[in-house]
Amino acid sequence: MDTVTKAKKYADILLRARPRSEREMDDRLGQKGFDGPTRISVIGYLKAHNALDDRRLARAWVEKRLMDNPRSKALLKSELLAKGIAEEICDSVITEAGIDDRGLAERIIEEAKRTASAISEEKMKQRIMGLLIRRGFDPELAQELVERS
Repeated sequence: MDTVTKAKKYADILLRARPRSEREMDDRLGQKGFDGPTRISVIGYLKAHNALDDRRLARAWVEKRLMDNPRSKALLKSELLAKGIAEEICDSVITEAGIDDRGLAERIIEEAKRTASAISEEKMKQRIMGLLIRRGFDPELAQELVERS
């Protein structure tokens, strides 16, 4: 079996586990010891067969995050960039998603209040503030919304 075929088989195993960005695939193939030309060949093959698509991956990532664990546009972009998604794709996908940081933060606050146990109002505000900050919301926006709630 030639090197490119071995690399394709390894890439297939990786993609069965979860979708990957082009950079993630290149990194993993490199870690496995495949040389540059082999990695380029495999990535080109995967892109041609729609197995690697950074834009599709970014859309799916944003949709999943917004449904399961909402976070700010800034944090979403940071996560996508860390996966090796190009900045232009990140910006485009986030814009297409129509994310409203204020609306998301308000939704998070309401969910946190609904699920809170019997704690003081001050403690609740501290917890919500920390939650919003961890999810990448601007501290000034978070403070404004927490004080209003």
